[in-house]
Amino acid sequence: MGTNVLPGYQRMAVGKFLTRNYNEIANKSGDRTWIPASLNGYGMFKSMGFKEVAVFDAHLEQCGFDPVTGKLYIIVRDTPPSSCASSQVCCLRTSSLHYPFT
Repeated sequence: MGTNVLPGYQRMAVGKFLTRNYNEIANKSGDRTWIPASLNGYGMFKSMGFKEVAVFDAHLEQCGFDPVTGKLYIIVRDTPPSSCASSQVCCLRTSSLHYPFT
């Protein structure tokens, strides 16, 4: 999953609206959600329960980005156990997955 909002519509809660809907879909399926977030969206994702697992320097300064803001933050959100239709299935699914960066 990734969310890109046009600059003219940023800071209007469009990204938060989309992410909230994606989270609802993930909650129903019991799936973990991974996102490569930019520094611009990092705070919003963190406020919605995502945790940082890695930082990737894609050297986007070569494309005109600032070297600091051009990094990608790999973040993850686990489905809350109470969100799953069957919490036993949800717990089995999420506990059997491992973060590849740890």
